[in-house]
Amino acid sequence: MVRPVPTSLPTMLDAYNPWQVTAHSIGPMARRALNGSMLGEVCAVFARTFYIRTENCLLCVATGDVYNGPLTIVTSAPETTNWQASGVRVRQRVVLQSRRIAVGMMLVIPYGEATEWMPPRPHANDKEMTSKGIANLRAKVVDRLPRNGLAEFVVRSSLNIRSSLAEVAEGPIRRISSALSVALFRRRLFQPSPVDVAALLGLGPGLTPSGDDFLGGMMVGLYAVREDGFAKDLWRIINDCDESSANIVSWAHLRAAAHGLAVDSILRLTCIVSSGGEPDDEILAAIDRIGHTSGWDMVAGLVVVLETWTGMMDNTSTNREN
Repeated sequence: MVRPVPTSLPTMLDAYNPWQVTAHSIGPMARRALNGSMLGEVCAVFARTFYIRTENCLLCVATGDVYNGPLTIVTSAPETTNWQASGVRVRQRVVLQSRRIAVGMMLVIPYGEATEWMPPRPHANDKEMTSKGIANLRAKVVDRLPRNGLAEFVVRSSLNIRSSLAEVAEGPIRRISSALSVALFRRRLFQPSPVDVAALLGLGPGLTPSGDDFLGGMMVGLYAVREDGFAKDLWRIINDCDESSANIVSWAHLRAAAHGLAVDSILRLTCIVSSGGEPDDEILAAIDRIGHTSGWDMVAGLVVVLETWTGMMDNTSTNREN
């Protein structure tokens, strides 16, 4: 008989009666990994999430209050659950078969009834609407951006944070943005300097460093304006860098961003900005909750791409009129 899901911090001490939580939703990359994998290993454990490395992908198992994402399996585990306190450990063996994920001998996650999360994507790219959306975003967030990381690149003209991290990143970001302008104008490969891309990879502390998140946001932004090929160009350069410059979790999220994928709140904000809308407090609070500064680091990369794109569309229109 399966134990009911506890409402307080669970423990997983009885190997003969494993704790069972059900998968509610599964991201598209996680679904593909489940379809093609049989064995895995826990590679990182945090309070509300833990990561499983399989033969072809990384899976993020989350409590029920965590946002959807391309790698994420959102479960019925209550928000009071702490995976670390529950007994999930790095290097635990994971078996994926019969529509179940078995973590060691103590946790089982059936996923046969889970729905697949469908990532939102802007329906169209319009220069005027995107410019309006960027202005609306900046007006809403100028007083809430974190004072570290790369958040200041969301609102460069109105903010003077000058974090030490942003000072290091400013030159590479400016040159990468210039390379994107050239690629958009000449309709050729997006070829930023590998040195500049490498300067951002691994820049900053945390599970997903600010520089990695910024690059991920850029690739999401390129998909938003239907420049998928440029996102792939950037990913090729990232992929050619030493993979050890990014940790395994950050690398998996960069790989997802190379396909235009990110957590739900980032993609919903992208849709709002691209349509000229104004983000509400709910979506901004969701961005706040992504890591320490990761959400806003991604938004910074997104905004840099969208603003570069709208500026180039303005120049193209002016040249045609002349």
